Amino acid sequence: MRALYGLALVLTACTAKDPEDTGPADTSDTDVPADTDTDITDTDDTAPSCEEFELNGILTATEYRVVPNGEITMAIFPFTTEDFNFSVPWESATVGGLAPDTSVNFSWCLGTPPDEAYQSDEQGDPDTDADTDGDTDIDGPTPEVAFYFIGGFVDGDGDGAYDEGEALVHGKYAFLAHIRGAVPPDLEGYDVHLGWNHINFNILESAVEGQQLSDGDTLDLDANLLLNDPGELTGVVVEASEGQTRVGVYLTQGGNEAENRTLSSVPIDASEPGASFSVDFPTPPSDHLGSDSGVNYALYSVIAWDDANPDEAWGEGDAGPFASSSSSAPAVFAIYLEPLNFSSIYYATLFDGAGWHLFSDGYAPEPWEEGVTLVSPP
Repeated sequence: MRALYGLALVLTACTAKDPEDTGPADTSDTDVPADTDTDITDTDDTAPSCEEFELNGILTATEYRVVPNGEITMAIFPFTTEDFNFSVPWESATVGGLAPDTSVNFSWCLGTPPDEAYQSDEQGDPDTDADTDGDTDIDGPTPEVAFYFIGGFVDGDGDGAYDEGEALVHGKYAFLAHIRGAVPPDLEGYDVHLGWNHINFNILESAVEGQQLSDGDTLDLDANLLLNDPGELTGVVVEASEGQTRVGVYLTQGGNEAENRTLSSVPIDASEPGASFSVDFPTPPSDHLGSDSGVNYALYSVIAWDDANPDEAWGEGDAGPFASSSSSAPAVFAIYLEPLNFSSIYYATLFDGAGWHLFSDGYAPEPWEEGVTLVSPP
């Protein structure tokens, strides 16, 4: 049968990319941070009661998220574009008081979507499904779905719409869907029903997860598009070296024009095996950044070398690197993601958000607080 247009767009967006083909995913790795205990602030005590369909939300910023100044708009955008080029929301709620390691409450008052929001899908396949009258359509109501994308941003100019360049707060491959007539065959078996539903497309596991929504239900949403800034990274250098050893953060993929590919470095005494270190992860300079699918990105390995020049950066004239995080098993990398627009949700989903994250083979998360181990290349 003909696939529902809106669903086809979502599945195309989720599956069109091979993570090993483009952008920062060439090394095949990812990240998902652990939940943290948070304080919840109710920011909407004076909001009028909703006489239609009320959907509540809890927006959480984990410990190291950088929260920009300004009120946050949690918007519900009509989903009719494959490139996630959203502007004016259908419904929105203003959220204030968000801070690292806190949560805030808000709510949307949803009515029934306008007729033009629905995308219809005729039941039956004209090539195979014919009834006794010779009609190629199966009798019954026509499935119709209105898809909506949930996006959070800081409305810097106060116009109520998202403008590219405004700070992003939240966005994932998760959608609200209002279904009328009948449940589309594409969505059967995913626990969706007539009325409002929440549909999550898990691109890591190629799975679809549906949830029927009732009046007064609550969605837990994380501020995954805020920059994550966990600070210094600790580690251990397994091998010993007699040289003037430094440990640094070295660009392996991103900006092609960078002359100095060492982001930061520190001297260490590696005369004995097991030397420990702590190295800084500042915001990358512009020449370290590549661009792909709505994000600027930079991929780094943590390396140890003998700084023979010495200029505090690994390069010509230096020995090594004699140990690195990318030589461990599994290989571990640090990635920096800077979202430019809502198309960034592809990589933000792979690496669980913007800013700094550690990941290893198979897009597996690596806890920042546990540090890295530098070993010699095999």
